[in-house]
Amino acid sequence: MKKIYLFLILLVGISYVYSQNRYKAIDEFYKRGELFKVIDSDSVQIIVSLKEVHQYGHYYKISLSIANKTDDRVEFIPENIFGEYIFHKKKDKRVEASIISYETYARKVKGHISVAEVFSAIGSSLQALSTAPTGTASYSDNAGNRVAVNVYDNVTKRAETEASIERMASYQRLKNEFAESEKDFYLLRETLFPQSAIWGYTLLKFKLCHELKVTVKLGGNTYSFNWKLLDPEKDRLNKLTDDMYK
Repeated sequence: MKKIYLFLILLVGISYVYSQNRYKAIDEFYKRGELFKVIDSDSVQIIVSLKEVHQYGHYYKISLSIANKTDDRVEFIPENIFGEYIFHKKKDKRVEASIISYETYARKVKGHISVAEVFSAIGSSLQALSTAPTGTASYSDNAGNRVAVNVYDNVTKRAETEASIERMASYQRLKNEFAESEKDFYLLRETLFPQSAIWGYTLLKFKLCHELKVTVKLGGNTYSFNWKLLDPEKDRLNKLTDDMYK
């Protein structure tokens, strides 16, 4: 009896896997020099682009446009976007990765602010305590003798310290505003109503790899997009060239 139950559970699991449709990008186009990949099925249209960015860290920026073509509601959940780094060596290697949530990214941006504030505070304190002169004054007599005298001006020191603090406060405000403004474009959980669409972007940690596969799970279906980033043959030729000149 136990074997029959196990067989039924296995059968249900296999049926579920095969009931999911799997789609791969079948079309692509360029717009302003950027490559976009497209999946256009009966139920959904997904357009994806990928680029490397340095944006308070080193990432792959995945921009997505998703249109619900059905008369049913579909739940879009960002955590259902996955990355897979593919390395072509003697033996292919695949490493899966999850996208970075908005909350994690916002914390990282604000973490940069906190570090900057610490250094600013240290710098301002040192500046206030510094005994270095703020300027020099030159004097000469009738015989032509000239001497330079250091001038210590606490008013100037205090003004420089206050200016430094104000610059950092302005820097902090800009970064806070950046983190909040990005929320308008970062992909968050959203209900796709019938005949509606969403667009935005998410981030994936950058890794130098030969290929990158991006998978989007939506409405019980799986949509895959693949980018070739490095050419293994070029890597091999470059290594041979390097070995020749060693």
